[in-house]
Amino acid sequence: MVTMERAAVTLDGRDDSRLTALYDEAVAIGVRADAPGGSASDDDIVDPALALASRLGATTPRPTTGMAGYLEALATLGSADVTVARIVEPHLDALAILDECPDPVDLATIGAGPDSTWGVFAAEGPGVRLTAVPDARGWLLEGTKPWCSLAGRLSHALVTAHVDGGRRLFAVALGVPGVTVHDEAWVARGFPEVPSGPADFDRVPAVPVGATGWYLERAGFEWGGIGVAACWFGGALGVQRRILDAAVRKADDLSALHAGRATAALTAARAVLAAAARAVDLAGVPTAGRTDGAFAAAAAAPAAIALNPGDVPVAAGAPAALDRAEAPPGLDRGEAAVLAQVTRTVVRQAAETVLREAARALGPAPLATDAGYAARVADLELYLLQDHGARDEARLGRLLVEAENNAARGSAEDGGAR
Repeated sequence: MVTMERAAVTLDGRDDSRLTALYDEAVAIGVRADAPGGSASDDDIVDPALALASRLGATTPRPTTGMAGYLEALATLGSADVTVARIVEPHLDALAILDECPDPVDLATIGAGPDSTWGVFAAEGPGVRLTAVPDARGWLLEGTKPWCSLAGRLSHALVTAHVDGGRRLFAVALGVPGVTVHDEAWVARGFPEVPSGPADFDRVPAVPVGATGWYLERAGFEWGGIGVAACWFGGALGVQRRILDAAVRKADDLSALHAGRATAALTAARAVLAAAARAVDLAGVPTAGRTDGAFAAAAAAPAAIALNPGDVPVAAGAPAALDRAEAPPGLDRGEAAVLAQVTRTVVRQAAETVLREAARALGPAPLATDAGYAARVADLELYLLQDHGARDEARLGRLLVEAENNAARGSAEDGGAR
C-alpha cells in the first residue's frame, strides 16, 4: 500500500533519525498530535519554537549550500506542527540572506549576535510606508511596516524600506525605543500564536544589508519561496494522514477515493520539491548572465515519479536535463524565478487538494471537536495565501513566454553570426 511518512519527511523517502528527532521535538513544542481527541496546548509555544529555530540556524544547510536538507527540515517541521514551522522558517531565511550578502553587515551596532532571533518583513501594504533616511550616525527607519510576524517576540528583523532609487534591506533591533508593535490588529483564527500586525518605526537605528535593490535581485531570493512551499507540503502531509486513517477505519470506496486523491497530489508536490532541490544543488548560486533557458525548461517539465523499495512516493530524480554532467554552474534570474514559481504553484495546488478532500472525507467533526486538527487546518489555509494564486500563475506564464522569446532571439543572433 502506498503511504507517506509519519515522522521524518525526506525528498527521497529514506529514513533519517535526525529528522525523526526534529519531528518529535516539534510535536512536543506544539502539543498538537493530530489524532482524534487531540487538543492544542494553552502553553506558549513561541519561545521554545524560537529556541529550536536558533539551534537549527547553526546546523541546517543554507539553500545555496544544501537545498535538499533545508527543504527536508522545513517539511518535517510542517508535518509535526504548522505553527512551529511558521516560526522557524523566517529565522532560517534571515540567516540565509545575511550569509548571502556580499557586503559586511554591522550587526554589532544593533546588538545582534548568535542568540538573536530573526524575522523578515518585506511585504508592502496600502496606505502605509516605511522609509529609511540617512543621518550623521547611519540610517533611521521611519513609518509603518505591515505584516510583521512576531515583531513583539523577536529580537531582530530584516526589513525592506524605501530609499532614493528604490527599496533597500536593513537589519534592525525590535526591542528598542521607537518600535511599536500592533498585535491587537491580528484577529486571524489561523496562527493565533504568530500575530502579524503592523509595526511603527519612529526614527529607529538600522544598518543596511546589501545595496539598494539587492534584496529582490539577489541570487537566493527565489529559494526562500521554495522553503515556504516545503512548510506547506509538511502541513498538508499531516492532513493527508488523517484522511488515510479514516479510509482504513471506514474501509469503503468513497473514503479510499479521498485518500487516493490526497496522496496523488502530495506525491506530485514531493516530486517538484525534489526536482527543485536537485536543480538548486546542481546549479549553485544563480548568475546574471545566462539566458539559454535550459533550466527553466527543465523546471517546467514533469518530474519522474517512482516508488522506492519502501513504497513511499518519491521523485526518482530531477528532470533529465538536470542530470547532464555538463550542467551549467548557475541559473539566471528568469530561470530561478520559473523554478521557484512552478514549485510553489504545484505545492500550493496539492495542499489545496488535500484540504478539499479532507473536508469531504472527514466532515465537520474534527474541525469542531479536535483542537489540534482544527488548528492545523486553519494554519495551513492561511499560510497558503502567501501564494497569490492566479496572479502568481499568470506571472509564471509571463516568465515562460519571456524565456521563449529570449531563446528565439538568441537562436536568430546565432544564425546571423554564422
